[in-house]
Amino acid sequence: MVQDRIYNYFERNPQLHVLFIFDRMNIIQNELDEMKQWNDDYIYKVFDGAWFNAKYAIENDWKDKHVVLLFPEQVYPHTEEQQLSFPLLDMLKANMEYKEEDYASFMQQYNLPEKFRSFVKKNIGEIMSSKVSNILNGLIDSTSFSEDMVCRAFISNYLGEKKLQEWEHLIIKMIILDGIAEEKKRTDFWYKLSKNFDASKAFSEKLDKLFGLTPNFNAAIKMKNVAESLKYNSITQLLDAVPGDTYKQYKISNSVVLDQVNKIYELGTHDRQLSEKFAQAMSILATDIKEEAIINIYGIDANYYCLTESLSWPILKEIVEEKLMADPELVNDRMRELSLKLPVDSDIQIAIRFIEQSALYYAQVRGLGTLKLNSTREYVEKYTEEFYLADLYYRRTLEAFHELITKENPIEQTLSSAKRQLDLEYAKMTNVLNLEWLTCVAEKGAWFTETGLKRQEDFYKNESDSSVKQVVIVCDALRYEVAKELMQELAKEKHMLQLTHTRQCSYGNQVLQACPPPPSLAGAKWHRHDGGWNPADNNRTANSPSG
Repeated sequence: MVQDRIYNYFERNPQLHVLFIFDRMNIIQNELDEMKQWNDDYIYKVFDGAWFNAKYAIENDWKDKHVVLLFPEQVYPHTEEQQLSFPLLDMLKANMEYKEEDYASFMQQYNLPEKFRSFVKKNIGEIMSSKVSNILNGLIDSTSFSEDMVCRAFISNYLGEKKLQEWEHLIIKMIILDGIAEEKKRTDFWYKLSKNFDASKAFSEKLDKLFGLTPNFNAAIKMKNVAESLKYNSITQLLDAVPGDTYKQYKISNSVVLDQVNKIYELGTHDRQLSEKFAQAMSILATDIKEEAIINIYGIDANYYCLTESLSWPILKEIVEEKLMADPELVNDRMRELSLKLPVDSDIQIAIRFIEQSALYYAQVRGLGTLKLNSTREYVEKYTEEFYLADLYYRRTLEAFHELITKENPIEQTLSSAKRQLDLEYAKMTNVLNLEWLTCVAEKGAWFTETGLKRQEDFYKNESDSSVKQVVIVCDALRYEVAKELMQELAKEKHMLQLTHTRQCSYGNQVLQACPPPPSLAGAKWHRHDGGWNPADNNRTANSPSG
């Protein structure tokens, strides 16, 4: 219906004032003459030959109206010369000419280059559909229009999107669709895409450019190879392919293309609305890319670009079994590197923390040197400067392990064995230290004089200060390394902190060992009272370090 199409011109272009209709065969006028009713804000006039009157009315009387001005066939400017001499040429250029064909009117409305005529003509029905039109609303003009943009609008619509999406988002949504969406939704999407020649062509060209892949629209799962390529390249892109790599057909070497592929993977893994579904879909579609196979080919020390949990667990297993005790410094560096490449809230971070603290313990013990010292003073000084760190790292390792065993993990047996070995090593070290300490005490006799420690029973006399208010907190069995850590935490709040030393008394022939120094802070005193302590705190069992 001509009138509806005229209304559509003005609805599509709110700035349009005058629609010029050149009725070459008097068909349009015959139909419009039968229309007795127009919307209130419309003026329909058949040109009567009065050029000045028409121009005046348009600029004044009808300035707030939508003007539909029809010219009989004999008035139509056929040649370029006639167009240049057309009296209302300026108004014609500033407005629009009615076209019988929708694609022609669309081309005219947006002043699109002639090169797009075939594309627009073929797709005009879908372009002007309400959903696609809403997606493209405000995005089309003579400079921004492209076939790629319109094809993305088609695919965005098929995926249920309300706004135009970039290819990265579309590919992610298609992976999610193929991986975890219900069958009907998946079937409907691929059917619509396969029926749109230009959209399916644009999609195929994009996959070929990025992944060197051509989608098979007859396959049950279209995005499987794309997901496999994404997974493989996200892991191995920094590595040169080797002959034994059975996945190397997916290798992308072009750095520009890799940047685009990485953008897709990063969007899928970091977008809060997409990441969970993307991970689920990738685990299903790319399951044939085996992390164990990649590790067998390239090894645990290879510079993998991205890490998945599935890839990280075998790496952690081999690190714990082969390198944790042999090279703890290297292990600690690897744990920091792996931690940065994995989600911060992942359960695997707990395992990494356990391994990291274990490595710190082994590195600390390795650097202690001899445990046979020359004096009790040396033992106290050595403990408060270095030995206590072994206790600290051991406790933190146990904390991580006890959190770890509440979660399921595929290398539970390996981690449990590592924890048992750590218990044995810790017990061995503390026992040796305790024996050496007791030997030194027995040889030196009045050891407490040599240490220079204050008597614990003189605590009040030494620490009381009547000029300030004091609070004394007595903590039974507070390990020195815990007090040290507490001091560090309090220091974050700008407290003024100081650690001091005390010793316990002797009863008869029984020697009660020197206590570790309690922390002391302004306005409050911290005092530890314990029925027996040696520098390694051997009263505590290896499995229960904290009092």
